[in-house]
Amino acid sequence: MMRALYAEWLKYRRTAVPWLVIICPVVVAAISCVYVAPHRLQGTAWPTVLNIGNEVWSGLWIPIGWGLIAGLAGEMEASAGRWRWLRAREAAPGLFYIAKAFVLALFALVSCVWLWALLLIAGGVLRIPYPMPIGMFAVCMVVNWLGSLPWLWIALWLAEGSHWGVPLGIGAIGTVAASIIGGSTALGNNIWPFIPWTWSIRFVYLMYAMLTPELRSAALILIFWSVLIAAVILSMIILLLGTWWFHRGDII
Repeated sequence: MMRALYAEWLKYRRTAVPWLVIICPVVVAAISCVYVAPHRLQGTAWPTVLNIGNEVWSGLWIPIGWGLIAGLAGEMEASAGRWRWLRAREAAPGLFYIAKAFVLALFALVSCVWLWALLLIAGGVLRIPYPMPIGMFAVCMVVNWLGSLPWLWIALWLAEGSHWGVPLGIGAIGTVAASIIGGSTALGNNIWPFIPWTWSIRFVYLMYAMLTPELRSAALILIFWSVLIAAVILSMIILLLGTWWFHRGDII
């Protein structure tokens, strides 16, 4: 398994994927920095950094960006013969699919860590005169990443089974859903748990509310944990189904 993971990791060295992972968080942090700069002395400066970063990152980039990254991963295999080299190997095909899924999840994690670290750095550069909420941003980063995994692995499955443009196009639709339904407004409060594209953005807002005494409530905690557990379980189901489909040899 470790060899498969390492081999999969090496494939992306000269592709656009590492650049997307590194550059896009920089762009999002820069947007947040520009927006927050005029309000940096206000008591809501750090929540505004979190809000703007989350809106742009989770509402705009994750749906279409994860679709693009998965699409590029699928296109790379298609241009190299669409996994036909597996016929000459004794290893189970599903092993290589799992390796690809894990490496993409690692790319997503690195990108999320980088983004939330940059948001803290942006606040420091702006000299926001309030304690840096490192702990809050750290847990927001974790739930943000976990909420994005179902869509990432759906996008990979779509990319391997069809064309790289399919997850990208569906991700564009997801961007609209995440921005409108998953945003900080009340619109979509009753339906967002059933729309995976909204999970990343809503998880961050719920985590912020849970860590803020004035906003915390039993209902919020129940909703958060229910949907988070569902997201993790759904991620595993999607990965297992995708691996089973790939192992059958339909792609080879």
